[in-house]
Amino acid sequence: MTTPSDLNKLSAEAREGIGALRSRVIRRANGALPYDYIVPSGVYEEQWDWDAFFVGLHLISVDRADGIYLKNWCLNFLGHTEPDGQTPGGIRPWAGRDARLYHIKPLMGQAAFYASLALGDFGWIEPVWNKMASCVTYRERMMSDRETGLVK
Repeated sequence: MTTPSDLNKLSAEAREGIGALRSRVIRRANGALPYDYIVPSGVYEEQWDWDAFFVGLHLISVDRADGIYLKNWCLNFLGHTEPDGQTPGGIRPWAGRDARLYHIKPLMGQAAFYASLALGDFGWIEPVWNKMASCVTYRERMMSDRETGLVK
């Protein structure tokens, strides 16, 4: 029978093991990525949309100060957002936009919210609001099927 003590021990061991991986997912600002950023694993140098978003959420669950990485995720992507709102799904430090991922998934608003909540600061959003709104609505405006209204 598993006891609360056993569960606490397992939880502590898991946090310790996962915590050791933290240094493998954080990168310093580099080239086309002007803010420190998150990668999905130690072998990557690119900032990806889904991967970094979920790693960022995990980091915040351990230490709210790590909300800076999710904020930086937003700012790095917004730095590569086109006037129409098209935002790449990946950014390479040495080459910028990664053409393999056409448009960031609809995560920008959630990332900004969770980063701001963790950091206790929503003020950084105002200067980038128009670009962020354009990014968030891009899929609906540019990728919706006229007949069904579904986003492709």
